Amino acid sequence: MRVFNSSSSYEGDIIEFIDYPDGYFLQGIVSRTTITKEGEGYVTIGGKTYQVYYSGSSTISENESIARLNYPDSAGNSAIIYPTKNIPLGVKLALYKPITINLTNWDGYNYNLSALLMPNGDGYSNISFYPVNLSIINGIWKIISIPDGVKITSYLNTSSLTNETGFYVGTLYYKARSIGLINHAEIVLTLPSNQTPINNPAVIFFEEKSYKDQKYHALVATLKPGDNTPVNPLRIDDVVRTWKNDSIFGPITATTPIPLFPNNTRKIDLYGSLIYKIIGLNGLYRIVYPDNQRQAYVYVTTNISYLPASCLVPGNIFCYEGDGGKDYFNYSIAQNTQGANNADSCPANYLGKLSELYCAPDGRVISELYTCPNGCQNGRCL
Repeated sequence: MRVFNSSSSYEGDIIEFIDYPDGYFLQGIVSRTTITKEGEGYVTIGGKTYQVYYSGSSTISENESIARLNYPDSAGNSAIIYPTKNIPLGVKLALYKPITINLTNWDGYNYNLSALLMPNGDGYSNISFYPVNLSIINGIWKIISIPDGVKITSYLNTSSLTNETGFYVGTLYYKARSIGLINHAEIVLTLPSNQTPINNPAVIFFEEKSYKDQKYHALVATLKPGDNTPVNPLRIDDVVRTWKNDSIFGPITATTPIPLFPNNTRKIDLYGSLIYKIIGLNGLYRIVYPDNQRQAYVYVTTNISYLPASCLVPGNIFCYEGDGGKDYFNYSIAQNTQGANNADSCPANYLGKLSELYCAPDGRVISELYTCPNGCQNGRCL
């Protein structure tokens, strides 16, 4: 995002947003806001029009200026937080960090917040907020959620330093906490295993509906603090799941080790996703979605999870790649247990062509030379 506030008139203001195509996060598309008056405008991204509000003096740096979007799915005084982005294979991604909301001025125009719309993997859950005293003097708010069709009412005293209450959004559990500032609340996601607040940013991956319990489970990649330098980059701290206790990496029993990954660093969730922690590489994790597994069958009992025998017996090849097959418009890496580790690329000697890698039925990594209609860049068709 870029915010430039002109010192002369709003006609010289520039508000730009960078949108990243589904499944590809290295190159963005810049969309410029149409300014309609000082502090307001609109921008169209991905076919949807968003109302834009911005503020900041022309004398301060762009990093100190503020711009925010009003999502089209929101209505009235209901605010969407943590909106999702569709990525390949049916996964939805949301970026999370704790958010503090002024409940009596959530939009900057002195309107009371009536509800938070929060993603649950299959749309949004409505978390309603009502001031107990209409004059809002005492700072007590009633919060209503309806998980699994059951209405639950709780209360938050925002004038307290230590008050909190919680609510489910799908399979995720959030807390609303007081911060000692009346009519302000902090919304924070918690660890599925023990409801400990996640105070650092995280990435939420919503899976498709599980056939077993008919719920939309999620994988949450919690992040370690960093300063985005080679010495101290932002790293993943853990990948936790909403299914069962996830306090530690539980072992998966395998009669024969999978050569691509260490034995004691994998776990699995109910939908069938495999999560690997790479030993010796700080902050490196790999999530293998069922669509990318050669055989996406996982047998779950009370205490032990098993991989299919065909993936484990000597001589069989285990292969996966990141875009789920022949996807010419998304970059990915293909790997198998024979040592293949190759990425989609744009060969220099074949102008406008893509070398697309995918897994063959027998586990081998195959390359196809594909002519891109609008050229090739960074391992994908434009």
